[in-house]
Parts: sequence; C-alpha cells; structure tokens
Amino acid sequence: MMKNFFLCLVLMLSCAGFVACGDDDDDNGGGSGTPEGTSLVNPKKVFTAGMPKTVDGYRLTLDDQGRVTKMASEWETVTIEYPIDTRAAKLSSPDVIMTVKNKNKWEIEFLITLNNQGFVSHCEETYYYKDEDPEFTLWDFEYSKDGYLQKMVCSEGGNETTTIKYSGGDITDVFIVSKEDPSANAHYNIVYGSQSIENKGCVMLHDITFGIDLDEMGFAYYAGMLGKATKHLPVTRVETLEDGTEDFYESFEWELNADNMPVSMSAFDGRGEFTW
Repeated sequence: MMKNFFLCLVLMLSCAGFVACGDDDDDNGGGSGTPEGTSLVNPKKVFTAGMPKTVDGYRLTLDDQGRVTKMASEWETVTIEYPIDTRAAKLSSPDVIMTVKNKNKWEIEFLITLNNQGFVSHCEETYYYKDEDPEFTLWDFEYSKDGYLQKMVCSEGGNETTTIKYSGGDITDVFIVSKEDPSANAHYNIVYGSQSIENKGCVMLHDITFGIDLDEMGFAYYAGMLGKATKHLPVTRVETLEDGTEDFYESFEWELNADNMPVSMSAFDGRGEFTW
C-alpha cells in the first residue's frame, strides 16, 4: 500500500511539472499551446464593428465560430483550415493552413504558427507552379502587447526586414531594409490629414497604403491573424530617400457608407473595395 502511495505521488508531481512548463509562452512565442477543440483565432478581436462580406471581390465564408474558412473571387480561392481543432496538437503541426489557388495553375500553401494573441508569428510558404520546382519563403512577425504588427522578416527580397512605427494607434513610419539588396531599402511616412478619418471598419491595405509588402500573405489579415488595424485611415504615403529628401507621394481617397464604414479606396497604384 505504501509503495502504491509513493508511486501515485510521483505521478501527480510529474503532471504538475508539465502544466507549469506549459504556461511560459510569451506573446511572440512559437505554438499557441491551444488544446484540441479550441482556437486562438478570433477575427472579432480585429474587426470590432463587424466582418466585411467582401474584400476586393473576395467573398468571405465563416464557420460557426466566426472564423474565416474561405475567400473566393472570380480568379482565386483562399481556403483556411484550423487543424489544431481536429487532431491532437504536435510540435510539427501548424496551427493554421492557408492555401491560395489561382486559375492560372499556381498554388501557394502557408503553414502558419500562431502566438498567444492568435496572430501569425511564423509561416512557411511554398509556391507551386505547374511542373516547376517549388519555391520556399519564410515569414516571421512580431507584435506589440496591444496587438499591433511591429516587425516582419521575409526571406524574399534579399531577406527583408520591415519595421513599423506607431503613434496613438496609427502607423507613422515604415522602414524596409534588405540584408542582401540595399537597392530595395525604403522609408515610408504615413499621413492621416488634418481631419483624420476613423477606421471604423478596421480595414488594412498593407501593400498599397503603407508599403508593407505582404503579397498573398495579406489574406491572413482578413482572417484576423495579422494584428490590429490602425485607428484612422491613411490619406498619404510619402517615400523618403536615404538623404532625407521626399521622393514620391501617393494619395488615397476613401468613400464611406452611411454607417461610416469604408466601401472603396482609390489611388494611382491601385484600389480597394469593401461590402458590409
């Protein structure tokens, strides 16, 4: 009897030790540590006034937990799976799998690891095109404690590091530094105008309005996985050269509906359209 008592005690202490170790994840750590059957992804934390129905022609489909599972346009289909909810979590298993398929025969797979905020901390991207060899890209992201994207490292573009500065919940400066290609370096200053426009819809057009080069990775934002939106909508992006001179201006015109939700953005380099 005494021998069995000590055996039980050892097992209880061992289990307690494992629980304590599992509580040490920080905000930008690796896996979510989320038990099977639950999910850290919650787009309502990002889109506080409600989810858009369409973004640039992509219609969003949500599951019963309010998570985006599909974005479909005339030319592309984005599917998002949450495998941690359907199988036992393993160290080698991604938290989220996002796949982008284009009618021109190419496909991109994103194996996503979430941090404890439910945002992407690491991603392994594989690009497939017909019979060509696949191309691989690695992404790493860091956020503030308030959930704002602060840093992005991408193996493309000669190993680019993008650093994002904020003031009062708005992006003010974006710095891009390429480790291998200095000609890709850039500095963008973001202006919101004397009468700032509230970003009630929490939309973000990273590439066009901020110069944050996300490409297809940007779909993850509208699934609620790339941090929070700026408090206001940008109206100007200014590119500043290394000598401090201003080189290029890009202006953005926003159209709002009766509920002050953005329905369109027009600029020289592109557009953005939303329905609610």
